[in-house]
Amino acid sequence: MLPVPEVYQIIGHFLLSRRARQIVTPNPEILLEAEHNDEYAYALNGANLAVPDGFGLSIAGWVKGARLSRVPGSDLVPYIIKKGGELGLRQAAISWRGGLSSAEQIKAVLNKMAPGSRVRIFELERGEDLPVEYFDFDPQVVLVSLGAPWQDILAARLRDEGRSLRLVMGVGGSFDFLTGLAKRSPRILRSIGLEWLWRLVRYPRARTKRVLRAVIVFPLHFIIRDFINKYFYRPNVVGFIYDRQGRVLLLNSNKEPRDFWKLPQGGIEAGESPQQAVLREMSEELGVTNFKLHACYRHVFKYRWPKHYDLGGYKGQQQSLCLLEYLGQPDDIKLSAENKDYKWVPMDRLLQEADPVTKMAYTKFRDLFHNYSQKIKQ
Repeated sequence: MLPVPEVYQIIGHFLLSRRARQIVTPNPEILLEAEHNDEYAYALNGANLAVPDGFGLSIAGWVKGARLSRVPGSDLVPYIIKKGGELGLRQAAISWRGGLSSAEQIKAVLNKMAPGSRVRIFELERGEDLPVEYFDFDPQVVLVSLGAPWQDILAARLRDEGRSLRLVMGVGGSFDFLTGLAKRSPRILRSIGLEWLWRLVRYPRARTKRVLRAVIVFPLHFIIRDFINKYFYRPNVVGFIYDRQGRVLLLNSNKEPRDFWKLPQGGIEAGESPQQAVLREMSEELGVTNFKLHACYRHVFKYRWPKHYDLGGYKGQQQSLCLLEYLGQPDDIKLSAENKDYKWVPMDRLLQEADPVTKMAYTKFRDLFHNYSQKIKQ
């Protein structure tokens, strides 16, 4: 892990550069959420700098032989604002409308801390798009205070769009500390990783569930992932989606830097059947629900992951296959951030169009589809 002074040096370099960079500050709660939210996981994994913000991560790192230096996001934010002011950069804050700190209060703090910057504040409702005025302003530094996972997902989208942006970061409740409407825990508690106890005592109703996830759920999850799952295969379901023209749907995964064309797939959550999992996953990945589920085959293919590959700590993946007829229009599909493109390919071109590493599995999947098609024709 980078020493703390080097973290600030890297941020200074980001602010001087002409490239869009994203900073994330993961904590136990964030990692638990990302396990079940592919778009969130993509946003976190695509960040240019990840700075641990949570005592649980330091403990997990110590167990695995890594020393993680914690730097709370609330410590980074004032540095970014002041440094941006010294460089005369355009700075924007994006916050929830009706949040604890108003737009006027946030703007007053930023103007005071960064007198050399032009500052704009943009307030949003959940699900609301950024206004035209944001793009007209074309900020170079953007601090997003929308809470997890929304702030990092939006930050990743802004990073990918580029424009004049140099640095974007999700900042949680940092503005409320700067405006004085929320009080940080005493420094001594922060230094020994007991911020959570301070917050629990001050806000028991709002914090109990979050503290339990960080202090109990995350350690249990860590133990299962790193010490138990390595003996098992991850349950997975593949969607073999075909249309009335006899074509099958392939996606180009964003998880690989190169083109990686594959059938849509996803993990099966605890308590889910393959049928439930495939409909949920296809809806999340493709943004459509116009499917007719014809058949599912359990545990049809199993393979081990390459050395050093890690997904949930499992040693490999055990796949079920579901056959789905697509009833919508080909261009109705709206991909999530997990994939960068899609295409419909003739059934007899499946093995040639998909990535070569999938050949063994997809040969079996194609044969199961053909056997099913023949059966219903009889």
